[in-house]
Amino acid sequence: MRSLVFTGFLVVSQMLTVACSDDGTGRDDGSATGTSAGATTAVGSTTAPPTTTAEATTAGSTTASDASSDASATTSATTSATTDPSTSTTDETTVSSTSTGPQPVCGDGAVDAGEECDDGPANADDAACTSACKAAACGDGLVLADTEECDDGPANADDAACTSTCKAAICGDGLIQTGVEACDDANEVDADACSNACAMASCGDGVVQQGETCDDANAIDTDACTGLCQAAACGDGFLQVGKEGCDDGNKTNTDACVGACVAATCGDGFVFAGTEACDDGNANQNDACTNLCKPPACDDKVLGGAETDIDGGGLACAKCVDGKTCKVPADCQSGGCVNGKCGMSLTRWSDGTDAWPDQACNPTNSFGNCDTNAQDHADSWATAVCKNNGYATGVWTGKKMPGCSGEISMYCQGQIPCAQQYENSCSQTDQTQIEFTCSM
Repeated sequence: MRSLVFTGFLVVSQMLTVACSDDGTGRDDGSATGTSAGATTAVGSTTAPPTTTAEATTAGSTTASDASSDASATTSATTSATTDPSTSTTDETTVSSTSTGPQPVCGDGAVDAGEECDDGPANADDAACTSACKAAACGDGLVLADTEECDDGPANADDAACTSTCKAAICGDGLIQTGVEACDDANEVDADACSNACAMASCGDGVVQQGETCDDANAIDTDACTGLCQAAACGDGFLQVGKEGCDDGNKTNTDACVGACVAATCGDGFVFAGTEACDDGNANQNDACTNLCKPPACDDKVLGGAETDIDGGGLACAKCVDGKTCKVPADCQSGGCVNGKCGMSLTRWSDGTDAWPDQACNPTNSFGNCDTNAQDHADSWATAVCKNNGYATGVWTGKKMPGCSGEISMYCQGQIPCAQQYENSCSQTDQTQIEFTCSM
């Protein structure tokens, strides 16, 4: 019994942190000794550990409760010091302790005050409950996996790269992204006012829109589709290379480019205003409009109108000189028109034709019956040929050449006047070319 009381006293003594004597002197040994009627009093107080409670009663009169006292983290222990019967002074020490436990934190799986959610280890910035224990929402700047495509926080907008519904802006979503799209009609029709590239429809975009007949995605005006997105056509003002000779943007036939987009020319049947006086669409020089697209004139250096030769003959122009073409004697200055030529006489060579045949005899004895060169027989042959061409007489000039100039030849069979005998084949050794003069 004494042993237990003493043991309890020692435990309490060791727990004390302050010891005072009756004269106020502190000690370091965890105990205090007072001299009042020879009794020892423990004075002071200490806070016991949260898990231990010790109780002691007045020394010499208190029995220790149990050597193994109940230990609790939430119990207050009160130790009463021994009261000396010879004194009225009592020192009392109170020892107390309180435990609060762990503080609440985001991620512990419990939704505490100030938290919207707490999924414990599943909290994440791409999850339904963020790492800040906030419920994920479009506009919080965090992309919720499998739900949001983007989230730019306060920058979300229907004209921005991330829309107000946290969808990535794309052409065709019906929202016009500033600086990126010119339009967005939320359809896949490429031929309306807003193309599938979210660009305003325009000529040259390669898509045939309303009002366009073609669109070849270029601005070339000289190919099959003009820069106005219209099929090339004569009269559109654009020269289509290889198909049009000109294109002045109209269908007028009286300017430099006729309605068929062909350059105006004399003979096309259209009178080029200011350039042509007439255009009858033919190449006939002898009508009322010459090939110069002018009425015939006696100084235009072309055969036209009633002229029998260039700028001569006919009723309007001067009479023709000898040798020029004529129709009647009145066309000629000499008053003679023989075989279509003006003049009182004509000197020429035979040409082996029906009108002007060669001599059918050999080059040595070319006249008569091919047995003489006598002038009278030669003149008889020349007169026969000249008369056949409208002249009155003919004379041999004395010049001849062996051979034939054509198939037809004639001789007089030795008679004066000439008894004409024609041959229709050429014999170089038995045919002669003759020069002669025909006169009126």
